[in-house]
Amino acid sequence: MDIESRVEELARARAAGEIDEAEWQRRREELLRELAASSESAAESARSEADTLVDKNGLATLAPGMVIGPSEHRVRLLRDLDSRRRVWLVLAVTGEAGRVKGSGDDFRAVKLFLPPGYVPGPRDPAREERSQRAGVVGWRTYLAKARSRVEQATKLEHPTIVAVYGWWHGTDNWPFAEMEYVDHQQGQTLAQLLRERGSQGSHWDVVLKWLKPVAAALDYARQEHRLAHQGLDAEAILLTNQGTIKLAGFGVAAEVVGPRGILADAMEPGAEMSTDGFIDGVATDTAFRRDVFALALLVFQMLTGRGAHEAKNQAVDRIPPGLTAEAWRVLRRGLAYPSEICPTEAGKFMDDLDQAQRSATREKGGGRSKSRVWLSVAALMALVVGVLGAYWAVQRGGGEASLKQPAQTGPRADPTKSPEQTSGAGLTVLLQEADREADLKAFESAKRMDTPVAYQLYLQRCPNCGFEKEARSAIQNIQHEEKVDVLKADFETLVRAFEQENREDRGEEARERLNALARLAPGEPFVASGQRRLALAWVARAQASANKGDLAGAWQELKKASAIEPELPELASVTAKFKQAEVTDRVRQADTDAFAAARRANTRKAYWAYLERCAEACVHRADAEAALTRLNPPNRVIRDRLRDGSQGPELVVIPAGGFEMGSPSGEKGRYEDEQQHTARIGKAFAIGKYEVMFAEYDRFTTATGRPPISDKGWGRDRRPVINISWREAKEFTDWLSEQTGYRYRLPTETEWEYAARSGTSTSRYWGDDPDQGCAYANAADQDGKKIFVGWTEMRCRDGQVYTAPVGTYRNNDYGLHDMLGNVLEWTCSFYAPGYEAPAQACQEPLGERQFVVRGGSWNDEPRNVRSADRHRSPPDFRDYFLGFRVVRELP
Repeated sequence: MDIESRVEELARARAAGEIDEAEWQRRREELLRELAASSESAAESARSEADTLVDKNGLATLAPGMVIGPSEHRVRLLRDLDSRRRVWLVLAVTGEAGRVKGSGDDFRAVKLFLPPGYVPGPRDPAREERSQRAGVVGWRTYLAKARSRVEQATKLEHPTIVAVYGWWHGTDNWPFAEMEYVDHQQGQTLAQLLRERGSQGSHWDVVLKWLKPVAAALDYARQEHRLAHQGLDAEAILLTNQGTIKLAGFGVAAEVVGPRGILADAMEPGAEMSTDGFIDGVATDTAFRRDVFALALLVFQMLTGRGAHEAKNQAVDRIPPGLTAEAWRVLRRGLAYPSEICPTEAGKFMDDLDQAQRSATREKGGGRSKSRVWLSVAALMALVVGVLGAYWAVQRGGGEASLKQPAQTGPRADPTKSPEQTSGAGLTVLLQEADREADLKAFESAKRMDTPVAYQLYLQRCPNCGFEKEARSAIQNIQHEEKVDVLKADFETLVRAFEQENREDRGEEARERLNALARLAPGEPFVASGQRRLALAWVARAQASANKGDLAGAWQELKKASAIEPELPELASVTAKFKQAEVTDRVRQADTDAFAAARRANTRKAYWAYLERCAEACVHRADAEAALTRLNPPNRVIRDRLRDGSQGPELVVIPAGGFEMGSPSGEKGRYEDEQQHTARIGKAFAIGKYEVMFAEYDRFTTATGRPPISDKGWGRDRRPVINISWREAKEFTDWLSEQTGYRYRLPTETEWEYAARSGTSTSRYWGDDPDQGCAYANAADQDGKKIFVGWTEMRCRDGQVYTAPVGTYRNNDYGLHDMLGNVLEWTCSFYAPGYEAPAQACQEPLGERQFVVRGGSWNDEPRNVRSADRHRSPPDFRDYFLGFRVVRELP
């Protein structure tokens, strides 16, 4: 059973009061997680190949499980409904505040709007600016028209019209209209009906049953909202299992293109298109004529089994089967689009067509009735003439005939035979009649006994028996019934042994008996009941196998049950249960395998990856978290007290050692000033575990009487302080030195990169892939791109647009947080392309020299969020992406 059917079952259970709201939410979330898990590989494949596999409409990136839409109205794609990735079955993932009119926990359909040739993604810098601007203008114009049609369609409230709920367009560039979802499994479209019937046409009453409600819906939209459908076809009309008609497609046509006429060559002289009023650039009356024209095409197709475009000559010259000449004249007016001959009122067109069809039929029926009356009168007159003629003949010759030919009451006497011969013949006749009476009594006696022996005794009279055929047929019937009874009795014995003793061989034998009975007596009701009983027995065996953990054996038993009774309701429910059990087993096994792989690697990154993949379904979550605690960096953390007794920044002790500073020539995104060389840290030092926070810096400004620093409205407390110049950062470190009695300063460039790399040689301390950085660093990502269009970003979401509270992301192998991303950090080393600054000694401002700034910030692209990346700024420069962290020298 698919995901949407299971969600619908839960909705029905909630409506019936079988489960409460909390249980409904819990089960629904489980099903959505299952969908996401089953669609993960497909969605990942679509994302990884998006640069090379995007089709001309930019739709190849869409996949089941993907979530699209603006933040206030997110929907999850479930199933492609039109095989072109433009119409999808979806389920809302937005909370109550984001729901729109008509939405709830049921399914919705969405129609995506993309113009031909549009490919979503970053703009090509090589493309001419004027051409780009023209493309954007065309795109916006197209969306404005589409949105206008959709918003107009949301006003339609008619029982036959599929509801349109609204227009949505997020920063992910997927504009769509949201509509009521009508499940085609709960009905049949007109297109399906026409395909099933093939070239066989439909009766006029069937045509009316399907199309009169459609005409009423078209007239409602025209009269109440001046809205034309402009996309009416057989796919847009659905007959539900409840017998109601549903019309879809109002306002969601991607492009409004005029249809090709059928009777253009046969239009009456003087017919011209109307130009009064416009709907999306199409004349108003012409748009409504287009709907009537589409309706006429459907009438023609239902009557003939062929589309009017496929049979244009026939459409012009021949009356469709079952249609009267007068009705054909009315239908031709509907097919005369775009001429003014074509009506604009759909309901009146169908009424005129029906009236013409039925009035002509009544006249034809009345003609036949009159013909029958005249025939009856003629027959009666002939009878009267015959009777009169016979009477006249009797009156002329009847008396003479009665005198010459005496009446006979017995067998006619043969004048050539003697009286003795005549008497012997009469005796023979009497004997024959007596024999026939005896034969009849013998057969009736055999029928009363109704046994093969009785009929055999009767047949001993043959060849003088008159009921031989009946007797032999009765014998065959009795023998047939005896065979049937034997097979039934055998089946009962075998199936009872199968049910009670669980003997599989008895089940197979019972099935053989049932098959033999079906061949011997087709249509025998016992066969159907026996099949159900036998299938239920195999279902019970399947459940027993599943209870023992033998799912493979359970599936084998279900396969046997399905071969006997594929429509068994219990079979469907048990099959769904087994599939869920398989999914659960697969998830559990995948979880166990993933944890085993993490244990083999025994690294923090491996355990983090395990916890990310399994989410809430982690069976081994506690073990993984314990392993992460065990593998935490061993570096000692120290914290000095200030004069007022409060604590200073947390510091991580970094041991002395050597490393390769800069980047290798093959590193992606490197700059020329990152020449790789061996550097040495000769003395251990302590560096801030976090970037200096607003809470820490505000304590300094209060203590020294300085004005507070602006936070741009992003928040203070644990967020990194911003808008800090080099001089202000140094003054803060001098104040810490005074307060604690230890030497505090800014880190040198060499100390900073040594601490950031924490023993790694990759371009970032988590590896070389920037798209894995959202768990480790706050930088330009897909969250920020919603606001800053045109960003080159990490293809992931880190949950923040601007600065994030320090410690939000994973630390490096020294236990330091935000060494990359969040804010750029001042160092106390002068910038030089060849790394001329001392490794562990600060430099003071000098002339126009600039200080090195490291680490990248919340708005930096992936290239600038690397361990070797270098920036520089003058000591008085400050901005909203610039902060710092401190170093404390150790004895």
